Amino acid sequence: MVSNPGTIIEVCLALHLRRATRRLTRLYDKALAPYGLDTSQFNLLSVIAALEAAPLTTVAEILDVDPSTLSRTLKPLKAQNLLQIKGGRGRGGLTIKLTLQGNDTYNAASTAWKSAQGQTTAIIGETQVGRLLDLLDNLAFSGRQPVE
Repeated sequence: MVSNPGTIIEVCLALHLRRATRRLTRLYDKALAPYGLDTSQFNLLSVIAALEAAPLTTVAEILDVDPSTLSRTLKPLKAQNLLQIKGGRGRGGLTIKLTLQGNDTYNAASTAWKSAQGQTTAIIGETQVGRLLDLLDNLAFSGRQPVE
């Protein structure tokens, strides 16, 4: 026997992070649902909005997802007329930007995101949010350079 299962359950970082992530995702998804978005879609729109016109490969790198996975995630947003995808052959040549409707939806949904963020901050504690973000970034970027 490698380890006591009870001990693993108590100290497993992956278990605790995944459980917390599921709960947070439900909170944010509920807030964003009236805008036809879930947390992943809102985060994707946030990255695209921040970059204005973003190469698909850059967005995939920032979100740490495979470009083919990102392409599948983009389809429903494009079908809702929230995104415009232009460019040449292959994923490397594609550029993504928000449409006017996408920008309006993103701005409206940002209010709901702020509410969910406020609820989360209240649970964690204002002084701990920055610390948690630092810890999560350290974990996410260990072994690779963060995207600027």
